[in-house]
Amino acid sequence: MSTPADEARLAATGAAERLGVEVLELSEVDEQRAAAELLQRVWDADSPDQLVNAGFMRAFSHSGNYVVGAYRDGKLLGAAVAFLGAATCTRTWPGWSRGGRAPASGTS
Repeated sequence: MSTPADEARLAATGAAERLGVEVLELSEVDEQRAAAELLQRVWDADSPDQLVNAGFMRAFSHSGNYVVGAYRDGKLLGAAVAFLGAATCTRTWPGWSRGGRAPASGTS
Protein backbone atom coordinates (compact mmCIF):
# COMPACT_ATOMS: atom_id res chain seq x y z
CA MET A 1 0.00 0.00 0.00
CA SER A 2 1.43 3.35 -0.98
CA THR A 3 1.36 6.45 1.18
CA PRO A 4 0.54 9.98 -0.01
CA ALA A 5 4.27 10.73 0.19
CA ASP A 6 5.04 7.73 -2.05
CA GLU A 7 2.42 8.87 -4.56
CA ALA A 8 3.76 12.43 -4.54
CA ARG A 9 7.32 11.15 -5.06
CA LEU A 10 6.21 9.04 -8.04
CA ALA A 11 4.26 11.95 -9.58
CA ALA A 12 7.20 14.33 -9.13
CA THR A 13 9.67 11.85 -10.61
CA GLY A 14 7.40 11.27 -13.60
CA ALA A 15 6.94 15.01 -14.18
CA ALA A 16 10.69 15.63 -14.00
CA GLU A 17 11.36 12.85 -16.51
CA ARG A 18 8.70 14.18 -18.92
CA LEU A 19 10.20 17.70 -18.71
CA GLY A 20 13.78 16.52 -18.99
CA VAL A 21 14.84 18.06 -15.70
CA GLU A 22 16.85 16.68 -12.84
CA VAL A 23 15.86 17.65 -9.29
CA LEU A 24 18.90 17.80 -7.02
CA GLU A 25 19.48 18.67 -3.39
CA LEU A 26 21.18 22.04 -3.01
CA SER A 27 23.82 21.45 -0.37
CA GLU A 28 26.57 23.85 -1.46
CA VAL A 29 26.56 27.57 -0.65
CA ASP A 30 27.03 28.56 -4.31
CA GLU A 31 24.02 26.43 -5.34
CA GLN A 32 21.89 27.93 -2.59
CA ARG A 33 22.94 31.46 -3.53
CA ALA A 34 22.04 30.80 -7.19
CA ALA A 35 18.63 29.44 -6.11
CA ALA A 36 17.98 32.49 -3.91
CA GLU A 37 18.87 34.81 -6.80
CA LEU A 38 16.64 32.83 -9.18
CA LEU A 39 13.68 33.10 -6.80
CA GLN A 40 14.37 36.83 -6.45
CA ARG A 41 14.13 37.25 -10.23
CA VAL A 42 11.04 35.03 -10.57
CA TRP A 43 9.14 36.93 -7.86
CA ASP A 44 10.56 40.34 -8.86
CA ALA A 45 11.81 40.97 -5.34
CA ASP A 46 14.30 43.68 -4.49
CA SER A 47 16.41 41.22 -2.52
CA PRO A 48 16.50 37.48 -1.75
CA ASP A 49 15.91 38.55 1.87
CA GLN A 50 12.29 39.32 0.94
CA LEU A 51 11.76 35.64 0.09
CA VAL A 52 14.34 33.13 1.23
CA ASN A 53 18.03 33.89 1.14
CA ALA A 54 20.98 31.52 0.85
CA GLY A 55 21.54 31.62 4.62
CA PHE A 56 18.05 30.33 5.32
CA MET A 57 18.49 27.65 2.66
CA ARG A 58 21.72 26.61 4.32
CA ALA A 59 20.04 26.38 7.73
CA PHE A 60 17.07 24.46 6.27
CA SER A 61 19.41 22.05 4.49
CA HIS A 62 21.55 21.44 7.58
CA SER A 63 18.45 20.70 9.67
CA GLY A 64 17.13 18.04 7.30
CA ASN A 65 14.57 20.10 5.41
CA TYR A 66 13.84 20.28 1.68
CA VAL A 67 16.12 22.48 -0.46
CA VAL A 68 16.26 21.46 -4.13
CA GLY A 69 16.92 22.85 -7.57
CA ALA A 70 15.56 21.75 -10.94
CA TYR A 71 18.24 21.59 -13.64
CA ARG A 72 18.18 20.99 -17.38
CA ASP A 73 21.47 20.70 -19.22
CA GLY A 74 23.28 22.08 -16.15
CA LYS A 75 21.15 25.23 -15.96
CA LEU A 76 19.12 26.00 -12.83
CA LEU A 77 15.48 26.45 -13.89
CA GLY A 78 13.66 26.33 -10.57
CA ALA A 79 14.06 25.89 -6.84
CA ALA A 80 11.96 24.75 -3.91
CA VAL A 81 12.45 25.14 -0.17
CA ALA A 82 10.26 23.60 2.52
CA PHE A 83 10.29 23.26 6.28
CA LEU A 84 9.13 19.70 6.87
CA GLY A 85 7.68 20.26 10.33
CA ALA A 86 7.44 18.48 13.64
CA ALA A 87 7.46 14.90 12.33
CA THR A 88 10.84 15.51 10.70
CA CYS A 89 12.18 17.44 13.68
CA THR A 90 11.61 14.53 16.03
CA ARG A 91 13.68 12.29 13.73
CA THR A 92 16.36 14.91 13.08
CA TRP A 93 16.76 16.19 16.64
CA PRO A 94 16.27 13.40 19.20
CA GLY A 95 14.49 14.71 22.27
CA TRP A 96 12.77 17.57 20.43
CA SER A 97 9.10 18.07 21.19
CA ARG A 98 6.42 20.59 20.31
CA GLY A 99 6.72 23.74 22.36
CA GLY A 100 10.51 23.55 22.12
CA ARG A 101 11.01 21.57 25.31
CA ALA A 102 12.60 18.15 25.42
CA PRO A 103 10.76 15.57 27.51
CA ALA A 104 12.10 15.00 31.00
CA SER A 105 14.57 12.13 31.36
CA GLY A 106 12.91 8.77 31.46
CA THR A 107 9.71 9.99 29.77
CA SER A 108 8.64 10.02 26.15
